[in-house]
Amino acid sequence: MSAFFDWDTEPVKQALLEKIKQAGYPRRSRESLFVEEGSEWNWIVIDLKGFDKEEFYTDTWDVEFCGEERMDGSLVYTIRAHAIYKDEDGEDEAEGSYSSWIVLHQEDILEEQSE
Repeated sequence: MSAFFDWDTEPVKQALLEKIKQAGYPRRSRESLFVEEGSEWNWIVIDLKGFDKEEFYTDTWDVEFCGEERMDGSLVYTIRAHAIYKDEDGEDEAEGSYSSWIVLHQEDILEEQSE
């Protein structure tokens, strides 16, 4: 998890995971994410009362589903959410927002052993 936020991100994670489930993401298999580029631009908006006063809180998140190979050769599937903020004109500001993120889900993927 990003150390960027100084407030409890668990309610945000749960709200995002629920929206992901409702939307039917990801639209391809986890395993295919290791072959293709990771997904991006899955913007999800949540509404959490009381969090709007927290520093660096936003209701708009870009959710990314990706597969990564670790240095030890193992594979990990990760769902990350990157905070999207508004600029001075009230427009969504995707550029530069990716320093603040949270990990929603992470699991090891076991490859089939060759015989």
